[in-house]
Amino acid sequence: MGSLSRNLRAYSFYIFIIFAVGMLFIAVYYIVEALLILQSGESDGALYQLLLGVFGVSVSTYMFLQFRKRMTLLRQALPPTIITIIECEKCGLKSLRNFVKGDFVFKSVDECKKCSEPMLITGIYAEKAKK
Repeated sequence: MGSLSRNLRAYSFYIFIIFAVGMLFIAVYYIVEALLILQSGESDGALYQLLLGVFGVSVSTYMFLQFRKRMTLLRQALPPTIITIIECEKCGLKSLRNFVKGDFVFKSVDECKKCSEPMLITGIYAEKAKK
């Protein structure tokens, strides 16, 4: 499932880039056309093409800046810390530790420091990373 979402994200990234670059090329084309029309002396259609070109350049620039901002935010996002809660059934001593691969709820782990009875994992949860 993770591989599928990564592929989908990669495809959407490439589609976005192709769309933004295409829009940028079309906008530059309209600006060049407007300048050529203005040089020939006709100003009726040139103003509309110039406005359309400037609008296209500004929208594509905005899209690139937003995408860049989003990518930096995604790079900064830290994965959550997984915490395991361990409890002694006899004396009620509770301790926390980082999750270790293979941990599951009701798994018997270390001995209790107070009464030397086996301790059980009673919970596993994710803690959000602090900024």
